[in-house]
Amino acid sequence: MKKTVGNLLSILAVTTLGSVGLADQNNYGLLDDTQLCTDCYNFVAPSVNDPSAISPIETGLIVHDTSTDTPMMADGSGDFRSLIGADLGPVLAKTGNYTVDVGDGLITVNASGNVDLSLPAASSNKGVGFMFKRNDTSYSASNVVKIVPNGTDKIEGLDDLPLPGNGDFARIVSDGSGWVLLENKISATIFDHSASGHGSTRTKVRYLTSNSVDNSGSVITRTSTATNGSSYEIHLDGTYQISYSDRRSSSSANFSMGIARDVSTFTTNINSQTIFTNRLVITSGQNTLTETVSINVFLKAGTIIYPMTDGMTDSGGDEVSFVIQRL
Repeated sequence: MKKTVGNLLSILAVTTLGSVGLADQNNYGLLDDTQLCTDCYNFVAPSVNDPSAISPIETGLIVHDTSTDTPMMADGSGDFRSLIGADLGPVLAKTGNYTVDVGDGLITVNASGNVDLSLPAASSNKGVGFMFKRNDTSYSASNVVKIVPNGTDKIEGLDDLPLPGNGDFARIVSDGSGWVLLENKISATIFDHSASGHGSTRTKVRYLTSNSVDNSGSVITRTSTATNGSSYEIHLDGTYQISYSDRRSSSSANFSMGIARDVSTFTTNINSQTIFTNRLVITSGQNTLTETVSINVFLKAGTIIYPMTDGMTDSGGDEVSFVIQRL
């Protein structure tokens, strides 16, 4: 069965593009820019050295840009975008800082130090996508690997996207104004393990003073003050595991403790907070020296988490711990 594609090539032939080629999978029917193809089978995209010179640019037109060795498609905006992304581009292995090229596909990182993966501008690469994976031979949490947008571009509102854990990965695509996260595994963790009473103003919010793990990059940020107690802000949508253990004084009465979010009244007992609105989980107030709560919950970016207690608790020491981890 013949494929008549004269109309396609006639658009290209009237421009000053240099060589224009069209070939089938057996290299039959190779043309120059003075010919039209009426008997080519299973043809591939015509080759041009300057896609921007094509006029008019028909939406859906696919060409091979020989200047960058990149397949391009007219996206309806009057311009061409690369068809190379995480599914089509080459696999690259990097060990240090790297500026991502529009023709790249999957980039793996074997970090022995800090690594920045710098993206091209989102505005000129609409529809372009990349995949990144951290795959350290010798993993150390102190080595920071992050994907860094160009200029004022963001990745889902973030100034950069970290890959804190070994095996973490992220697939992103440009929407023309920033970078959209399509799929990911980003295992950010914060672990705080001692306390110094409560906030002096937010009297029910625990004030944790030490952290033994902060491997969260910009995904979770921690604020801890003697006035307001400790809070943890989420910057990337996802499912999080939160665990909180607190200790009461041996002479105190029963007390409740729990995890709250976006609380407006910090002097009100955690038990009085509305469940699933502000109160994520609480203990039952048993008369034991140590209480523990844990929950897995989906949290949106912008959510703020607070460890809260009612009643007498120890004022310090390592009996108090709080862990928040993105699953």
